[in-house]
This record gives sequence, C-alpha cells and structure tokens, in this order.
Amino acid sequence: ESDIGALLREGTAGTLRNFVVTGFGDPGLTVDMDATVEQAELEELIVTNSLFYNNGPTGEENFGVGSNVTVNFDTEEWMMEEGKMNRQNVDPELRDPFNTVAPDWRPHLESPVLNVNYVASPPDDGFFEPVFFIGAVGPWHDWTVGWTTSAPN
Repeated sequence: ESDIGALLREGTAGTLRNFVVTGFGDPGLTVDMDATVEQAELEELIVTNSLFYNNGPTGEENFGVGSNVTVNFDTEEWMMEEGKMNRQNVDPELRDPFNTVAPDWRPHLESPVLNVNYVASPPDDGFFEPVFFIGAVGPWHDWTVGWTTSAPN
C-alpha cells in the first residue's frame, strides 16, 4: 500500500505545473525508475510552480527516490533547482482539505498559492485557461461541488 502524493515512474515525461501536494504519509513526489530519471535529466519531465507541504511521516519528506533508481539522483535537489518556482514546507492554507465528508480545497484569501509570482501561465492553445492560483480550486469557486462526492461508501 502506498500513500505517495505523486509517483512518477516507467519513464514519465511531460510538463506538470501549478499543483499542491499535501498531507500524504509518504513523500509528496517520488521519482522511480532510471527511465524516469533520464527523462528528468533530458528536461523531458518538468515539474514547476508547485507547492509541497506536510508530506511523509515527519511532515517534511516532500520528495523521494524510488527503490528502482540505480543511478545517482536527488529528487529534492532536482525539484528545488533555481527557476523552477517549486516550494516546500509552506502551508498552502487550504480551508478544510482533510474533511472526509465535505472537503473544501479552496485556499484562504491570504494563502501563498494566490501569489501570482509563483503561478505558471498555461500554453496558449485554446484548451487551458489562465489562472491566478496554484492548485485545482480557486478561492471563490469550487468546481468540484456537484461534480464529485466525498460521501463514505
């Protein structure tokens, strides 16, 4: 059983931006397998403008390396490279994200996820919409209401 926030493996490539990973029992982001490390080193795997908080058993283990990595790779060093605009150990100040009946992922108005200096602009391809926050939900509108449920089964 795993409680990893984001597990990148099997040669994952792509660009991931503007997300929040918080409250996982294992690292918030783990890179596993040499093929994934290769993608990261070739800059075919890019993770920027994201926030990691309160992950791992101590709450400060935001980044990990999987057991299938045989090369020298430091996920934290890679994630925190200058210019990537990733942050760790900064409380995203979400309203009630761990409520098991009715979670509220909207950030408080003072939340650091609303700092536009850390928000990446999306590709100008007509699919993505520009936002002024990091994460899936903005401070005024929770699009998940009526679309998802957290009701216990």
